[in-house]
Amino acid sequence: MTTRRDLILGAAGAALGLTCGLGRSKSTLAAGADRAKVGLARDPAVVDADGRPDRAGVDKLLGRALIGALGTADAVSGLRRLFSPSDVVGIKVSCLAGRGLCTHAELVDALVAKIVQAGVRADNIVVWDKSDNDLRRARFTIRRSGPGPLYYGTNDDYEEDPTESGSVGGCLSRILTVKATAIVNVPILKDHDLAGISGALKSFYGAIHNPNKYHDNGCSPYIADLYAHPAIQKKVRLTVFDALVPQYHGGPALVPAHTWKLGAVFASLDPVAADTMAVKIIEEKRKEVGMDSLGKAGRAPEWLKKAAQLGLGIGDPQRIDEVVR
Repeated sequence: MTTRRDLILGAAGAALGLTCGLGRSKSTLAAGADRAKVGLARDPAVVDADGRPDRAGVDKLLGRALIGALGTADAVSGLRRLFSPSDVVGIKVSCLAGRGLCTHAELVDALVAKIVQAGVRADNIVVWDKSDNDLRRARFTIRRSGPGPLYYGTNDDYEEDPTESGSVGGCLSRILTVKATAIVNVPILKDHDLAGISGALKSFYGAIHNPNKYHDNGCSPYIADLYAHPAIQKKVRLTVFDALVPQYHGGPALVPAHTWKLGAVFASLDPVAADTMAVKIIEEKRKEVGMDSLGKAGRAPEWLKKAAQLGLGIGDPQRIDEVVR
């Protein structure tokens, strides 16, 4: 049977050999782990009436979430366990929807400061997404060189040769495969009209040149298969969810009527557990406002089951410890 991957890559790709730079850093998620931990911090007062977060308040939320996720006395000591001074840390943000439904600059600033305190040089931190334009719409200033953290998109800088992972085939961002030695994934919490939610795993649709090919069947199994690529799963050391002003319906585009001031940040070493938490929050809000569940709406995130089957993390809520701080 001809698969989607076969159609994309074709016989020519097979003849050339599918190659890609792979991350060499070990995964922070222990193989066969029985339980996962998600650190959650919430304070709605951090977000003002216009939906703008307070920088100092966000910093405190991030610190509390990291302490809960990493089980350390403070956030910086926990980050020192994840990163070495020689690492080049890529902070993957989610900016496609633009201002109002993208990773907040205030959260990124707080995260950068803590990673620097943990021993990584500021100029060895790259905040990135699919394109410069996406970053600009999210209020980030493009900077490709100089002191301090760098901010830029992949644009057209993809691997020349396609690579494959399960049902997915395409060219990955060279920021992911070449530049960064470690990744912190910072997605925005939002509803998605096909996948149910757009979160930790789906964030890496912004790291492949042809994400439009992978939206059939509620993006399943494509979201899980893409994340299973060694260049992604072996480099991502931490997931930090921006749930300051999430959206429970109408995504992935911004629909202000369906956003709410949650004022939350949550973090985990386990991306599947993080996405499971994201689904829980969205489902609770939909129930609160009288909407159908994602399943009844025909958008159950089936790709999460595949992700757990692939060993990418734990998706069973009974095996996820929510550490609320």
